[in-house]
Amino acid sequence: MMTFFSFERKQQLMRADRGLQQALGHINSGLSLPVFFNEKVEFPNMESMKILHMDILEKIWLDDLASNAFGKLKTLVVQYCDKLSSIFSSYTMLTRFQNLEKIVVTDCESLEAVFNIQEFNFSEARSTSSFMLRELVLMRLPKMKHVWSGISQGGLSFRSLRCMKVIECESLKSLFPSLVAKNMTQLEELLVQSCGVEQIITKEDGVGMSTCNLFFRRLANLTLLELPDLRSFYENSHTSTWPLLKELRVRHCGKMRSFSAACEIQNCQGTTTNENQPPLFSSEKVIPHLKALTLVREDIETLQHYCFGNLKDLALGCYHDENVVFPSNFLLHKFPNLEILSVICSSFEEVFPEDASGHGGSTPYGGLSNVEKPLKVLGNLKQFELLYLCNLKQVWKDGSVMAEILKQIEFLFIWDCPSLSIVLPSSASFQRLKQLEVKDCASLVHMGTCSAVISLMQLTWLILRNCSTMEDVVTDDGNRAEEISFPKLKWLILDSLPSLESFSPTNFPFRFPLLKRVVITQCPKMNLFCMGALRTPNVDKVFLSNEDDEGCWEGDLNTTIQTLST
Repeated sequence: MMTFFSFERKQQLMRADRGLQQALGHINSGLSLPVFFNEKVEFPNMESMKILHMDILEKIWLDDLASNAFGKLKTLVVQYCDKLSSIFSSYTMLTRFQNLEKIVVTDCESLEAVFNIQEFNFSEARSTSSFMLRELVLMRLPKMKHVWSGISQGGLSFRSLRCMKVIECESLKSLFPSLVAKNMTQLEELLVQSCGVEQIITKEDGVGMSTCNLFFRRLANLTLLELPDLRSFYENSHTSTWPLLKELRVRHCGKMRSFSAACEIQNCQGTTTNENQPPLFSSEKVIPHLKALTLVREDIETLQHYCFGNLKDLALGCYHDENVVFPSNFLLHKFPNLEILSVICSSFEEVFPEDASGHGGSTPYGGLSNVEKPLKVLGNLKQFELLYLCNLKQVWKDGSVMAEILKQIEFLFIWDCPSLSIVLPSSASFQRLKQLEVKDCASLVHMGTCSAVISLMQLTWLILRNCSTMEDVVTDDGNRAEEISFPKLKWLILDSLPSLESFSPTNFPFRFPLLKRVVITQCPKMNLFCMGALRTPNVDKVFLSNEDDEGCWEGDLNTTIQTLST
């Protein structure tokens, strides 16, 4: 790996260690540096290069590089180079990098294009140049208007590209010219998030493309998130099928419909009986093969008649209205093989609020029926995620469908639920729970009561992060206990809990027979682990961060925490 970065106070010559095949270059940030590599630079055997924090860099390399320059380069990373306008600015330059397999470009505020090939006449090219590029990652490039610019007549092929991720590029209106996209026959993963994209693939002037032509035939994973201006994938009449698609995540793409309704008829020319914007996907052809899917409220209203028999992973979200009712009936009847359920970005006060016999709640699709044993319906569910639920007041209610479901859950993640005050109330039962992670819950005062945590016999990971009002992890509920044991807990992480005073203020004995790693970070009020007797036979250090390998120890856990607090 060769790394180049700026160093403000000191200018040093590049040092090379051939044995390690590494080098560090330091450039005085007060100098002007129009071009970094000139025609004399070759590096014929370099395989990986990083260019970081080069604020003065205007251009990485000259157009006319040596014939053997960078011929073996496989990985290029460019970060925090604020004056760069492009990465590759000529066809001649680009042909030197045909073996490049991975490009990562992030946080370059002036970058307008990655491949800016304006001066070359592709119509005169005798052959198409193919590139080995397999992965392209572009993040936080606020002025980038094009990924590929000037490629309008062929001559360049990126047929080996398998993964492309574009995140937070608000000036970007489209990703691919159609002539570039049609040759990407190996693309398997595409992620676009928080961008100004209006169309994924644009049609060039004078280039005829049939909407029956299937782009990205091998696409298996498609994620489109937070794209408020996205209207279509390719032209207004294009509906995609993608026979190999396994994971589909679409959320907050307000100008585009995801799925067709059952009454819509789609033909090869893309004409439809619906006068509105055609859907992005053909429901009949896409849904049966999916293993992972995100559904928003509008999708559920469209897809009531579908049974998602092969689906393993579902994210349900975007119910933003106040007093909105959780769609229990839909979930309990349509997903017989579901293993992971995420409820995200909604205004639900409760999840699965009905009691286990089917009463006590209503859904948009009628009351629950034949739900005497919800475990039979969601019997494979192992992971539950509650994310960005602004009004969620409780995870669990005695006798509810949710209470029955949680008995079988092995992994529970609760993030950014600001109205939640407690995770595990007194009568909660989490018999199979192995990992619990709670973060960014501003009203959370306690994780659970003594009576509830006794059921955590299988818990191996407990992670609590950034809960500003949490005072203790385990609180007293008035029920006496001879001992509170976490028999399988191995990892405990307490991070950014400014109000936390102790793990538990009770006088009950606590036992952690397998606990090995304790990480306590930014808990300034914590001066004691617990008041009662404490047994942690395998703990011999308290680590101050996840990256800390040394840790601190003062003979026992309570004394160590007291020392750290002073």
